[in-house]
Amino acid sequence: MKNFLNFSGIFATAFVTTTIILLASCSQDDDYYDSDMYTLAEMGTRLSESEETLPSYSRVADMGSVLVNFKNTMGHIVLSTNVHLRILATTDMTQFNAHVEVNPKDGEFNTATVTKQSEDSINYVFKVKINIFDRYENKLKGTIEQSCPKSSFN
Repeated sequence: MKNFLNFSGIFATAFVTTTIILLASCSQDDDYYDSDMYTLAEMGTRLSESEETLPSYSRVADMGSVLVNFKNTMGHIVLSTNVHLRILATTDMTQFNAHVEVNPKDGEFNTATVTKQSEDSINYVFKVKINIFDRYENKLKGTIEQSCPKSSFN
């Protein structure tokens, strides 16, 4: 029995020593490390200079509670619920987005896209596409058309 304990102790010591040596030798800061394996953030560069910057939405129109019919992937309405909708706009009112709050019992918000359909001297008309995941993690899609007074953006 004593030989077995000595034998397993030798293997345990060898394993720990090998692990320490391997971990110590895995540094990118070695003097002999010659590779371009750095992230773009470490190099302080961007992927491309032609990238557009994300718009800054500084104006908000709170549309309140809006009824949305959500359809499953087969196109069947499986959920009709109210969501809290806010339309976001850039200062020059040329780009729009949405902020949506869904009741947690109905699902979890995923994405929303806003397309301006039309405008007159008083109102904008938007088409808002909202994607949520229901409590069973099924992706549901809802689309509404919403009229929004220009004066409601502050």
